[in-house]
Amino acid sequence: MGASELRQRGIKPNHYYLFEQLLQQAGIDSLPRLAPMMIWDVTFWDHGLWCDEQMAERAKQIEDILFGESPAIGIPADLDGPSAAAWLNRICDVQTMWCHVHYQNDIFVTSDGNFHKTTKLPRLLALGAKRIVRPDEL
Repeated sequence: MGASELRQRGIKPNHYYLFEQLLQQAGIDSLPRLAPMMIWDVTFWDHGLWCDEQMAERAKQIEDILFGESPAIGIPADLDGPSAAAWLNRICDVQTMWCHVHYQNDIFVTSDGNFHKTTKLPRLLALGAKRIVRPDEL
């Protein structure tokens, strides 16, 4: 998941090969791919999961933890427009944490301060995040 930054590079759900090229350029193409829940016009359709109620509920719990105190953002009509970036970033933040918990990974690495807030970190850990660290803490 790469949110609005990927769209700015032309990497959209129908351009998975560009995503693979980006991973190769970054030197991380040998790492495993974690399939997120499929979201129309956001995720790569051949690389996502159809979700059930339990999966959707976990994503909602993560969204409530990360953004429950923030004003709601409606789905923008144009996902390539300037107002879409905030919505896409929220969706991708939820999806990345959802993948981390769903696949039972050990360490979630992020410089995004929202995941490290004292009001949020313990609740994410209670959902199964195990450990959340900043890149310089590895």
